[in-house]
Amino acid sequence: MFKQFLVSSLLLLGYYSLVYADSDLLKHTFTSQKYRYSIQYPNQWRPHDEGSGVVVFKDLPGKEAYTLVNIQTIYTKKAGGHYATVKDLMDDFISQVPKHTAGVKFFKRTTISLPQDQDEQGESVSLIFNENGHQLKHWQVMFLSKDGRFFQAWGYRAPVSSYEVNYPLAKAMLESWVIG
Repeated sequence: MFKQFLVSSLLLLGYYSLVYADSDLLKHTFTSQKYRYSIQYPNQWRPHDEGSGVVVFKDLPGKEAYTLVNIQTIYTKKAGGHYATVKDLMDDFISQVPKHTAGVKFFKRTTISLPQDQDEQGESVSLIFNENGHQLKHWQVMFLSKDGRFFQAWGYRAPVSSYEVNYPLAKAMLESWVIG
């Protein structure tokens, strides 16, 4: 049950459009005191607290695309969770996704760091999958909080046909993300 929730949360359904090109449009900052992070997002978007440490950023209602940025906070083993390392969490994500989605193809698993903290290494993976008749591309990034109590999982997904167009704004959002 937990693993299904984890995968479902990390691959959250979202139906909205993202057509902006750079960080100049990131006019607002969302801060989670509880989970110790902040991230900038565009003026026309709103954060939606989905509960259980999940926040989804999406455009105002009325858009028809399948694009989203989401953050999920997951407790580490040290704080009572299931995973000890980012590698453990990413390994489980990769093993669980094919059980809950169709047509999954993983590629480009790498280490990653955020511009504000080049010393902190996380993991990143990209994948393509099918959901509700749509082929989607997803970029998943995972980091450990400085105190070792939380994993922060950031995801960007969009239809394959619009992924590259929407990528610059998603990347700017990721680069604005500060994990405490």
